Amino acid sequence: MAVSSHPLDRRGRSAPSRATGQWPERADDFSQALVLPVGLVVDRLGPASSGALILIREFLRLADRAGFTTLTEPSAAGGAGLSGGEACRILIMLSEGDAALGALIALSRAPARCIAAARRLEPGSRGHIEVPLPISDRAGCLVPRGPGQLRLRREGSGWRLSGFTRDVLSGAAIASHAAVECWVQDGGAHPVVAIVPLNRPGVRRIPAPHASGRRAGAAAALAFDALWLEPERVLDADEGGAGRLSSWLRATGHLAEALAALGVARAAHRGATRWRAEHGLAPAPSLGRLGWRLTHAERALEVLCVRLETDALGELGSVAVQALGLRRGIAQLAVALSRWALLSCGSGAVDAEGVQHMDRTRFHPEKLFRDARAGRPAPSAEDPPAARLTASPSSNRSMSWAT
Repeated sequence: MAVSSHPLDRRGRSAPSRATGQWPERADDFSQALVLPVGLVVDRLGPASSGALILIREFLRLADRAGFTTLTEPSAAGGAGLSGGEACRILIMLSEGDAALGALIALSRAPARCIAAARRLEPGSRGHIEVPLPISDRAGCLVPRGPGQLRLRREGSGWRLSGFTRDVLSGAAIASHAAVECWVQDGGAHPVVAIVPLNRPGVRRIPAPHASGRRAGAAAALAFDALWLEPERVLDADEGGAGRLSSWLRATGHLAEALAALGVARAAHRGATRWRAEHGLAPAPSLGRLGWRLTHAERALEVLCVRLETDALGELGSVAVQALGLRRGIAQLAVALSRWALLSCGSGAVDAEGVQHMDRTRFHPEKLFRDARAGRPAPSAEDPPAARLTASPSSNRSMSWAT
């Protein structure tokens, strides 16, 4: 598809009515009609171009109108009313079109979901939480804390947020709000979560440097210069509840990234298998083994998505740790499968237009490989010390799970 062809021109048939069709069929149609074309256009425009950000914003509006940003919300509230496992499968299908856009859809309602999680934490005392979020603007992001980089201090009746994020964050370039994990300075220090409006003075968005993959993620780093926050925007501020909402935030972020990586892995496996069959090549044993691991990874991811919705918040610390481990394993699997697809399809795989199937649809193994490499998480303080070496993208041992 040429860059000059605007993928959102076909919006009339790309955003089906919520009352028609089955969700898997609709997700597959939406992925092919919008997610894949928009991802390709942004990949060519570059992540920092104003045209790319405008395109991503319009894409999220269409995804919201089609119901993909409210999959687990009750039908009475305008959502689809799906379970965590069902929503997981739908989001993986969307991520097959483009991993970065799939992650954006998964995180677009994260600040509002964080408020709902705070109500789950202490239903009796948290009923007063009424943080205003714009109904029409679904862009949001999550900000996990680094080692002391984001700090809150009390000032009068409210709070001041200062610091910066070490890493670039998916969606931060366009998000209206963020759920931010930070440290409270009041004698001791304990983690809390704040719902932060990103369009206020005192917030700086630092564009991501040139990215080789996942360019449609609207990624940026954030810096806060003594940003004023009303008291109701700081959730779980009492030290007794510290950490439980933070566990929810980290688990949600890891699962969104794992969903995106699994979409890359599935797209690479499906495309390479089909291409070999069309060219009369025998099935490869190594591809079959990777496909078996792909199936088991998908089942494990569904289980964690269900636990995120159903477990008590006090038990989500283990979900966050398991989600990070699964995210690392799926990221390695995505790299292995996309590399295999790239080698299988030969010299045509590196062409900007990808390789063509017999029905004239396109498969883009080179882009999938770049997206897979960009989705590998860096070593984290959440990792056990022995795991940090294998978590490094430069480590040869980091591929042991997938190969």
